[in-house]
Amino acid sequence: MDESIAVDGPDAHDLSIAETFSSGKPRRDFSLEEEIALCNEIEEKKPIFITAQAGWKDVKIAMDAFSGFQREVRCYKLYYDNLLMKF
Repeated sequence: MDESIAVDGPDAHDLSIAETFSSGKPRRDFSLEEEIALCNEIEEKKPIFITAQAGWKDVKIAMDAFSGFQREVRCYKLYYDNLLMKF
């Protein structure tokens, strides 16, 4: 999978992991508001300390409701991992 991590300019928040989901649907970049919400959800739900899949499913449910856009569980986890690496 190709990684694209923007570090400068107006798209600095774009840490996308692929151009499309494995389902073939087009990828939608995370907005700055979604990044903040994702970090808040992870802080609140602490999925890294819960059974891996169960904790991240809770994050997915909250984030899908927040953004109105459905993403796969792994998308949220990989995106958060990319944020950690960047910052």
